[in-house]
Amino acid sequence: MNIRELHHDELWTCRVFGQDFHAEKAIPDEFNIDAFVTNWKNFYKANIGVIFGLWDDHGVLIGGAGGIMAADITSGKMKMNELFWYVDKAKRHTSGRWPLRLILRLREWGKQREATAFRMVRLLTQEETPHDGTLHRLYTNVLHMHPMDLSYEGPIGD
Repeated sequence: MNIRELHHDELWTCRVFGQDFHAEKAIPDEFNIDAFVTNWKNFYKANIGVIFGLWDDHGVLIGGAGGIMAADITSGKMKMNELFWYVDKAKRHTSGRWPLRLILRLREWGKQREATAFRMVRLLTQEETPHDGTLHRLYTNVLHMHPMDLSYEGPIGD
């Protein structure tokens, strides 16, 4: 297994897991690789964003984690904000601690840029609640994070 930063001309390779991520988390909009690449190129150009890819021993991209540095809107302190973390469902439980190492590498990137905290998003499936299972324990017990908010999405208007 190997973790490394994706270069701006490799962002399109995220299509591999972007579509699966959207389907698994039941995100209402469809995954648009062009919008994804455009947004991430802008983050890279502004030097505020990064994506780390996870490759298996055969050189196949099986996942990634991406995040951006941004000032907190109320304190002004720089925070590292994870925007996505995904590893191929078939590889999650056969790749040892590599999925965790992926998120630790993203957190380290923020620390090197003097972030004061690391924030993660957890998108739920239709069946999950915020305190369900393994990910909740990983966030709280391993990464020493605490739940900070819960967001909702719905239509605009009636």
